[in-house]
Amino acid sequence: MSWVQNVNITAFINSNVDIVSAYIGETFISTIKLADMAIPREEFYIMKNKYKLAWLAGFIDADGSINAQIIRREDYILKYQVRVTLTIFQSTKRHYLLLNIQKLLGKGTVRKRNDGMSEFCIVGEKQLKESLECILPYLELKRSQAILVLQIIKKLPYTKDPHILLETCILADKVGTLTDGKKRTTYSNEVRTTLQSLGHNV
Repeated sequence: MSWVQNVNITAFINSNVDIVSAYIGETFISTIKLADMAIPREEFYIMKNKYKLAWLAGFIDADGSINAQIIRREDYILKYQVRVTLTIFQSTKRHYLLLNIQKLLGKGTVRKRNDGMSEFCIVGEKQLKESLECILPYLELKRSQAILVLQIIKKLPYTKDPHILLETCILADKVGTLTDGKKRTTYSNEVRTTLQSLGHNV
């Protein structure tokens, strides 16, 4: 195969060390520099994206939060909604890492807080579904949370039905048992009681 059809990995890394190391680490770079390999261009870019997603999954396992929260909403007929989020925190000294993640996923917001920390966040079922499905094969510590949140996302369009809303809140409770962080204030039992007071047989 000609050079036009192939990518020389060593040459690519040598010319993109900063970018590659930000995603897949110096250890991999050192290892792969030992072999002056050439592979089909399409295969190379598939491999590169997989390494980026694996890096991101490890980052989320260590410093991320995949969460589902029951929110009281007086303006809702059934009085509650379930909000799903992916959040990553870093020292503002490493703000650029969160910008890299935003660029990699093509979604989410990044902001600098007043406490010396920066925050990347994805809120909303459509964007979060796409992101979780990309990284799910590579997640370890937070794989269970991701699976539960994806189950919740499937139900969210139908939560005007009180039975499905309650099922979704029960799943949110399960996510909460796996999530480190602030104490939760609203649980599915409260939702059940409220729905029953509204005349729903749940």
